[in-house]
Amino acid sequence: MSADADESNRNDFRGRVTRKMLWDALFSLIEERHFDNISVKDICARSHVNRSTFYNHFESKFDLLNYGIYEIMPEEANLIECT
Repeated sequence: MSADADESNRNDFRGRVTRKMLWDALFSLIEERHFDNISVKDICARSHVNRSTFYNHFESKFDLLNYGIYEIMPEEANLIECT
């Protein structure tokens, strides 16, 4: 594997981890209060991710919510079904 491909894989992994951390933060905040009362600042504080990093991955909290519903939740559902 080339150095560029290795770097790309590392960045992709970091991106997936960051997106999952942001989703986990949003999900935990939703358990505490209504979605309308959650800000990007709240999500970033909970996940320990900078706002600029948040906006590198998502346009808004609505974008993050869609990501979690359509990407993370189906993946986790598959894990549950396989056990």
